[in-house]
Amino acid sequence: MPSFTITGCVAVALAATALVSSAAVPAEVPRIIGGHAAPSTDFKYITYIEGNNPVFGGSLCTGSLIAPNVVLTAGHCTYVTDFTMYKASEIQVGFTHTTPDPTVIYKGYSVSKVITHPSFSMRTLKNDIALLILQNSVPDTVATKAKIYTGTYANGAALTAAGFGLTDPYRNTSIASVLMEVDLKLGSPSFCLANSPSFSAANQLCTDGTAGRDTCNGDSGGPLAIAAEGTSDGTALAGLTSFGPINAKNPDGLCAQAGIPGYYTRIAPYVSWIAQAAGLDAASITAGGGPSQPGQDSSASSSSKASSARTSATSKKSTAATDGANTDANTETETETDPKPTSSKPATTRTSSASSTHQGLAKAVAAAALGFVAAYVVV
Repeated sequence: MPSFTITGCVAVALAATALVSSAAVPAEVPRIIGGHAAPSTDFKYITYIEGNNPVFGGSLCTGSLIAPNVVLTAGHCTYVTDFTMYKASEIQVGFTHTTPDPTVIYKGYSVSKVITHPSFSMRTLKNDIALLILQNSVPDTVATKAKIYTGTYANGAALTAAGFGLTDPYRNTSIASVLMEVDLKLGSPSFCLANSPSFSAANQLCTDGTAGRDTCNGDSGGPLAIAAEGTSDGTALAGLTSFGPINAKNPDGLCAQAGIPGYYTRIAPYVSWIAQAAGLDAASITAGGGPSQPGQDSSASSSSKASSARTSATSKKSTAATDGANTDANTETETETDPKPTSSKPATTRTSSASSTHQGLAKAVAAAALGFVAAYVVV
């Protein structure tokens, strides 16, 4: 029975390893913090992503359908450990507003190819973006397609995030049975930089740190939407959930703390890479006008500050095929046409990684013996 972790947007990675799978791990899968159930008319492109590796366990992430057979998610969602990628055959994708049974391996749309950004790093979380190419196209009756926002931003702009992650930063058993959404506000580049010195306004966004409202473990890769014209629901994708900071104000990396932002991959700069990698027409996947400009204070810093993945663990029944060891073979190596990493600072994702070679492994194993999964920080 491999352990399952849930990717989310928290500064702490709640993960377990294959060793945890033998202990009593609760089967709850928590959700968004400070939000509410998403109406069936909202986020009709939302994607439930489940990975299952026979050796290292599995993880849960969120994503967005942007073409009939293309799902956009976080780069760290394609990794089952810090060094091991999922094979395409180990990932299942679904389109639902109802949380699947966390005790049963999910069966949905199969993935034919995993395309992680060629400059993504699990260590720095720069270029935290990936594509899942599905074996079959998704009918319009099942899900709509999201557009990528390429317009401008104003500090404090209204945003909405959605995902399958924690609803309580203090309780890993806070479970919701449906997709959750939360209203957020865009933080200024200077505020983002102050809380995470590796922040780059060129390809990242952050929220304003309103207390009690945040994405969390299990929400990784999920949409950060903004109002936009020319789309089916009046919104477009500004970002995707990436990570949360661990700093002096938030040493435990908790979600939804006052003055602590969540961090998101800004998608617009990657449109050309997405179009090239997935064989799409860039104009067909965008909305909102010209290239977005983050405004003042957009320079990135190179100072060191840890961030952590928003991951949580649950137990699952295993039916995954044991088709060999994982490698980076599924990662495409196209020439990069978008921002390259500007920092080599340690960071962790908000993905549900089921294994780690870091000191957090011992914490997760010990916690599992007590019936819960502890948070750890990858450094």
